[in-house]
Amino acid sequence: MKQFSFFLPIFLFNTFTLIGVERTTTLQDQIKEKIIQAIEEVVEKVEQVLEKKETEPCLVTIFVHGTLSPVKITLSTINEVMHNKVENTLYSISLEYMRANKYLYQNAPTQGLGLEYINPLYNTCKSGAHTIRELFEISAIFYKIKPANRRYYTFGWNGLLNMKERFVESEKLYKDLTLEVARLRAKGLEPSITIIGYSHGGNVALNLARVKQESTNQPHFSIDKLILLATPIQKETDYLVGDVSFFKKSYLFYSSEDNAQTLDFFSTQKELFSRKKITSRSQFKVPDTLTQVQIRLTKRINRSKKTNDENAEIEAILSEPNIRCIHMDPSHTEFWNLKWGMENSWYRTSLPISPLPVVAFVPTITYLLEHFAADTRKITFDYCPSVGGARLLSKKPKTAISVPVLNDTVISNMKNLVLKCTPEDFSPEEQNKQEKLALKQAYETLKKDKKALKKKSRKKLLTSYLDLSRKM
Repeated sequence: MKQFSFFLPIFLFNTFTLIGVERTTTLQDQIKEKIIQAIEEVVEKVEQVLEKKETEPCLVTIFVHGTLSPVKITLSTINEVMHNKVENTLYSISLEYMRANKYLYQNAPTQGLGLEYINPLYNTCKSGAHTIRELFEISAIFYKIKPANRRYYTFGWNGLLNMKERFVESEKLYKDLTLEVARLRAKGLEPSITIIGYSHGGNVALNLARVKQESTNQPHFSIDKLILLATPIQKETDYLVGDVSFFKKSYLFYSSEDNAQTLDFFSTQKELFSRKKITSRSQFKVPDTLTQVQIRLTKRINRSKKTNDENAEIEAILSEPNIRCIHMDPSHTEFWNLKWGMENSWYRTSLPISPLPVVAFVPTITYLLEHFAADTRKITFDYCPSVGGARLLSKKPKTAISVPVLNDTVISNMKNLVLKCTPEDFSPEEQNKQEKLALKQAYETLKKDKKALKKKSRKKLLTSYLDLSRKM
């Protein structure tokens, strides 16, 4: 740039001379000085712009799956889980083989182990992760969610039903996040991070605050939005949501028909069962940054009167005083999994949002809550697909607001996308076959390990005997 500022004035000066413009020496000097001064000012401004690193906002969304269901549950498995002795067991090894089998989790936003980018360039539309990404983009575009630069990731962990293992996996997530944030900033991107933790994946996410607290170095990032999706609430981790300097805003989504959320008595030592909601207690107060949302799905509406006003249909129907909603609220699996390969088993075909999972509506729900119920801490989101709207119900203060949810065209496009992307060979029968294969592989691995351990023990015993013989 300095060489440029030196030669340009000379070039301009010579040009004036060549075109025959008559100037006195004094006037030429004055012109030359003004040109040099102007060029230097321009160069200085350009250098300032180049030195200043402009950053572009970037929305980073990370999906964290929950605990994996074991193929075989025995009394021995229960005992191992409850006493934190899951390492090198049939339970842990079989889950390791299941976790390595991509076939088993292609109907959910799950990929490999660690933090993995959902690359849109490799979207084959036969993967749950890519399909959920596309569903999120549809909602983001409809509601014009900012920033426009959006990146999606999954974080895969071992999926063991164990408090200690979840913390270890959270340490890995913390490390991966630190590296990814640094990498994005080096590219001129400033990430705003949203983590969606399903089931115990939510507890993996909560543990990030504990990792931060125990770290000698303060993090160079924070979580702008934490969404706990059907997470079993436990005293060991629920208080971490109170770290509001790290978790800027938090949501807890739960359902009255989610029985699995309250059935974990294995991996908690401080209470008998896990819970649906986070509550205050001695030395812990639920922060104002947490909004707890009961998710309800209205299958049909029984109305006492009809309305002919089509323009106000949603508002009129959902605001009728004697309206009676027939609900079918989501179960644990229906929060996370697409209907692929789960017909008539864990995913009900008659679910009002079928074949979509609740997670597909997360951008929509959070957007509507932020715009219509930002100050409410406990609220019911009652979605009625048949009329294309939802009721936002709260007790303190007692309010009922009716809002439109996307529109019929968008919902139809979302459902068609899911149906179009359905894997051809994904079935409950094949899933059972793959799970049994993982169990068989685990048995074989344990058998080999026991033989190797037995051989090692014999060798060690023989060595000790020979040493003793020499001394005698």
